[in-house]
Amino acid sequence: MAPSSSLAPAVQVSDLGARLSAGDAAVRALLGSAFAGTDAPVAPTSGTVVEIPAGVVIDDPIVLNLDGTNPAAGYTLVHVGAGSLATIIERRTAAGTSGQAAVCEVIADEGARLIYAVVDTVEDGKLLVRRQSRAAAGA
Repeated sequence: MAPSSSLAPAVQVSDLGARLSAGDAAVRALLGSAFAGTDAPVAPTSGTVVEIPAGVVIDDPIVLNLDGTNPAAGYTLVHVGAGSLATIIERRTAAGTSGQAAVCEVIADEGARLIYAVVDTVEDGKLLVRRQSRAAAGA
């Protein structure tokens, strides 16, 4: 299940777990590439994929509302195609007394421009989020 969001028509949001189960080579190739050279293990089984195709300019911000109680909020993979321009606002909510963990990986292809803003809301619990990005030349 994808997070609730406001989306431009060109933006594609899909279920990470379903795409991995289907053997999606494109997603598998992107997954973890922003963490190359770090000590972070990347082996998600659920989450959300946000894809902005190459050459797309999105005027309005894309808002991702990620609820920490939803498995789709656990891992977010964002891929911005070459020459694209977009703004993403990630709103992550963690409620309850237990801790919640999440990973966000952003990959920007050559010449892509992305503004990525984050609003984390934590109520009576703990939230641990690891965000990592990889930008190609000119991004």
